[in-house]
Amino acid sequence: MPFDFVAGDDASRLRIHCKDENADPLDLSGSAVKLRWRKVDGTLEERAMTIVDQATKGLVEYQFMSGELVSPMMTFTVQIT
Repeated sequence: MPFDFVAGDDASRLRIHCKDENADPLDLSGSAVKLRWRKVDGTLEERAMTIVDQATKGLVEYQFMSGELVSPMMTFTVQIT
C-alpha cells in the first residue's frame, strides 16, 4: 500500500489498520506494535507505534520526527508482538 510523504517533513503521520485474513480488525490488546525501516546506510530503525482509540479496532499510528523521512523511497514493516 503506497503512501506519499515529503522528505524532511516532521508533521507526517502514518496510520495503519491492522487486519486479519478476513479483513477484520486485529485486537491489539496487550500487543506491542513497531514500525521498522532501513536507512540509506542500511541501518535498521525501529520505533514504537501508538495504538489509536480502542485496541480492538486495530488502528495504529506513528508520527515521524525530523530527519526520519528521506528521498527517494522508503519501505516500512509493521511488527506486532
